[in-house]
Amino acid sequence: MQVKQLREEYNARYGMLLANNCTSKMPWQWIDNPWPWQKSFNFELMEDKS
Repeated sequence: MQVKQLREEYNARYGMLLANNCTSKMPWQWIDNPWPWQKSFNFELMEDKS
């Protein structure tokens, strides 16, 4: 019982130490889409018209 209490206190204070020790009631999953830095962008730079 003490281990569970200490784990929950640690997780609340510092965040999860291990993913399998998650005590959150909110489920999560990895994104299926590309990460923001994996996207390719098509920017057209406007020329300075001065």
